[in-house]
Amino acid sequence: MGLLFDDIERSDASPAGHSEGHFAFLNRVAGPFWDRTRDTVELWASHFPESAKADVVARLRSNDDGQAMAAYWELYLHESLLAQGFALTPHVELADARGRPDFFVERADVAFYLEATRVGSSDTEAASANRRNTVYESLERLDSPDFFLWIHVEAEGVTSPSARQMRDAVAVWLSGLDYEAVQRAFDEDGLDALPTFEWEGDGWQVTFRPISKGEARGRPGIRPLGIFQVGGAEAVGDVGQVRRNLEEKSRRYGRPDLPLVIALAVDSGLFQPEYTMSAALFGSYAAQWDPETLEATEGRLPDGFWRGTHTRGQRNTRVSAVLAVGNVRPYHFTDREPVLWHNPWAVVPMLDVLPWESVSGDLSTGALRRRDATLRAHEIFGVPEGWPGPEDPFPDK
Repeated sequence: MGLLFDDIERSDASPAGHSEGHFAFLNRVAGPFWDRTRDTVELWASHFPESAKADVVARLRSNDDGQAMAAYWELYLHESLLAQGFALTPHVELADARGRPDFFVERADVAFYLEATRVGSSDTEAASANRRNTVYESLERLDSPDFFLWIHVEAEGVTSPSARQMRDAVAVWLSGLDYEAVQRAFDEDGLDALPTFEWEGDGWQVTFRPISKGEARGRPGIRPLGIFQVGGAEAVGDVGQVRRNLEEKSRRYGRPDLPLVIALAVDSGLFQPEYTMSAALFGSYAAQWDPETLEATEGRLPDGFWRGTHTRGQRNTRVSAVLAVGNVRPYHFTDREPVLWHNPWAVVPMLDVLPWESVSGDLSTGALRRRDATLRAHEIFGVPEGWPGPEDPFPDK
């Protein structure tokens, strides 16, 4: 057994199951694409400080995806800074602080404290996702040689439905469809012309449509689920979650004598780096209407992490910068580039010496100034562009 992954023969090259955890998937999936991913994460883990290595490895192997991804973010940060010539000491004590930041980071030209944190799904959202994944896993066991399934969850119950009853009912419906008629309807009038099957039970309402498999028709091992749509729920942005997470972290470290950088990984399909971070840090976008001219003036509300209603609008000045990235994973970290957001009102400013793209606020104009990244992610980590390819991760899909 390696430090992190099991030393086993791997033959299962199928994609992750809907309820399969991140570590469980990486530990079993076969293929050169995934071998390189495992080898790289193993190497990073071997570089982690000995005093904190056992803890980060245990969390990386956790069945709790939130724990595993938070640990991976710490590993990512440690390795990227190590590659830039920094020395990192974990969990140093600060005077008058309730917590210890994850790392004290130093190099000849700069020293700072770094706290890693993750924003993910709420408990309610995670429970909802688990219920849907249970349904999807059951439907993946359908024998459907002719059709993929388009699935629209229009209403979701508070408990899991009878997945077997749903699967059996869908199987009966599929068996009565005419493949050529379905293909012709789609070719002529698109998705809305396809036949539908509606299933209800236990507070759930799910609509199914058949999508012809085309060249994949009759091939064994092809999963039946094709298109997912979830409706009947209100989409919630992650600006508020990001802001609350930063507020909680900012209170833990007193008034540090060196710059404090909070490194934030956001795991959300709604994450829009520019909008989410600028709104969370500097205030939500708003429009103010003039009742006489009926003209609108765009601006920001005083609800930002750094810009609010306190002390001339300046808040959380002890946090020097926020490093943010969305949905970073061990197998596509070269496609996810963090951005360093500088606090223009920081008591102890952070020098702009890190390799990532950075954003600074111009106090005279209120504009945001950008500096491009000095190194791309693959250059920081010393891997080829397009890593861990070039192979298809799922050649038999």
